[in-house]
Amino acid sequence: MKQLNQNDNSIKNFKYKFIFATEGISYFILVPIILLYIWANLDITADQILLLLKFTGISVIISMITTNIMDMTVISPVSRYFDKILQGETISEDEYIRAQKRFFALPCIHSIGSFFRWIFALAMAIVPFTIYSDLSDMQITNIWLTAVMIPPLNMLLFFLLTEGFIQNLLNRGFLAENVNPKFYLKFSFLKRILSSIFIITIIPAIAISGTFMTCIDSIDKSYNFPMAKIAGIFVFCIIVAISVSAALMKTIKDKLNIISGFLEK
Repeated sequence: MKQLNQNDNSIKNFKYKFIFATEGISYFILVPIILLYIWANLDITADQILLLLKFTGISVIISMITTNIMDMTVISPVSRYFDKILQGETISEDEYIRAQKRFFALPCIHSIGSFFRWIFALAMAIVPFTIYSDLSDMQITNIWLTAVMIPPLNMLLFFLLTEGFIQNLLNRGFLAENVNPKFYLKFSFLKRILSSIFIITIIPAIAISGTFMTCIDSIDKSYNFPMAKIAGIFVFCIIVAISVSAALMKTIKDKLNIISGFLEK
């Protein structure tokens, strides 16, 4: 097995660097952005904002504890492998294979885990907030629309962040020896484009619709929104996003096939 540099700073405190590089985005960037969006889009009072901050704080604390426990468990085969490298201990073939297998599965495991963790965390904050904050029906609809769009966005973001993090270690030679092809996640470049365009299309549609409904609700409380028409607009946006993505993917795939064929010759 290839000898690696025991003094390489990239693997020192691996578990903490991994958690901060991925989960840190959630707690220090996404959570404040979501709170700012809710404040700007829902037209809530100062008392309601304080109540939201209270429930959000409780949700974040519980989420941080459970998330760190889960992350430490998920990355344990990899962190044990790196700890042994740093200590100069002998690593068996089975330990290397387990670490390598988990290492390549991290983008998938971490992104799927983040999806369900966000659902749980959002529910902990939003459910009591909607019960005790005396929101209008339109405000409740708006806040749940926000909750719907966050988990899939975070799932894609976590996949890309985790993949970038492990790619940096691969480039340094860690766990890159004798890679089994089945370790690789089958998430091709074209599928990433499709997922990205879909999310990029849906999020602005939800945000703009929420702002529009809030404005109408503030002008005329008795106005009944045609929810079927709004749902139809979302379906239309989804169809357009998928159609444009499919056309773009086909064009890119054809170009890649031409380049691939040229390189093979």
